[in-house]
Amino acid sequence: MKIKSIAVLTVACFVSIASFAKNNSTQLSGNSNTDLGNYTISISDKEFSVKGQNLKTYLLDYENGEQPIYVSLNHTDNCRNFIVRSKYFEIQYKCKKDKFGVSYLQSKYTSIDPVANIARIDKSEFARQKIITNIQKTDEELMGLIASYLPILLTEKYKKALN
Repeated sequence: MKIKSIAVLTVACFVSIASFAKNNSTQLSGNSNTDLGNYTISISDKEFSVKGQNLKTYLLDYENGEQPIYVSLNHTDNCRNFIVRSKYFEIQYKCKKDKFGVSYLQSKYTSIDPVANIARIDKSEFARQKIITNIQKTDEELMGLIASYLPILLTEKYKKALN
């Protein structure tokens, strides 16, 4: 059942990416296939920084969500890291060699207590999301994957906090 859900999420993500590319808009949208419903990703006015470098930041909004979620893009020498922040959790999706998946944000970059942050993440789903894809993707495709996978990463209590 989990494999089927992941396949559906992946297909939905690529449909939304194709829509984004066709419309050449400043927003990316798609269906999360969760209770949060459709999502939109747009450039945010809010900035975050890492090591004194301002990061391009996006606002991830879910149709049935109430809490803002920010996704900051950090380009490194050979990788792209997406730092995902909300009022309740901080996590990152990053590449490691030719793979892309979730990891915990280093505590020196967090503003949320690391113990509380980890408690809000579903540990079995975290393990499943360590490698989401091993195929090169554009930034937009990766953000679509994040928007689709993020809601199932959180524990039930914090999924409800988002909507």
